[in-house]
Amino acid sequence: MRYLQLFGYKPEITIVQVHVAGFFNRKGAARGSGKRAAAAKRYGGTTFTVVGRTHDPAVLERVIKPRNAKEASPGYMGYLWMNKDPEKRPPHELVPLDFVPLHFSYPADWKAIFATKAMLLAMHVPSSFAGQKKSQLTRTLYRLGKGADVKEEWRFLDELERIVHSHAVA
Repeated sequence: MRYLQLFGYKPEITIVQVHVAGFFNRKGAARGSGKRAAAAKRYGGTTFTVVGRTHDPAVLERVIKPRNAKEASPGYMGYLWMNKDPEKRPPHELVPLDFVPLHFSYPADWKAIFATKAMLLAMHVPSSFAGQKKSQLTRTLYRLGKGADVKEEWRFLDELERIVHSHAVA
C-alpha cells in the first residue's frame, strides 16, 4: 500500500484496473487520442498510469468484470474497487503477492511458477500529480529498478517518498 500511496492511492476511492500486457489501450488508441491529448494539456500530463505488474492469474478471480465486454478493450480484464468488492476489501488487499513495481524486473523463477502473460495494474493519479510529479516518480523508478531485487526488502520506497514529498513542497 505504501508504494501505491506514492501515486495518490486512497483505499476507499481508488479504482485499480487490470490489463493483459501487450493489449494495453489497443482498441482506443486512435479513437481516444483527442480526449487524451486534451486531458494531458489541461492537467499538464496524463492522469492514467501503470503502477506495476503481476503474473498471478488469481487476480482475475478478484476483478470486477466490465459490464459490456464487447465494448471493452480486448486486454482489459476488469478492475479492483472497494465499493464493488463483495467483502468490501480495498484494492491493495486484492493485489497478488507477486506484484512488481513499474520498471522493476520480474523474477524469472516467479514467472516460471505461473507461466501466464503479465497483467498490468493501472490507476488514475490525482490531477495535481499528473505533470511534473508523475514524470519525476517514473524516472526515479526506472533508475532504481535497474539494480533492485524485488525479492529483497523494498528499501527504495524511502527514496521515492523523499522525492514525492520534495516535489509536493515545490
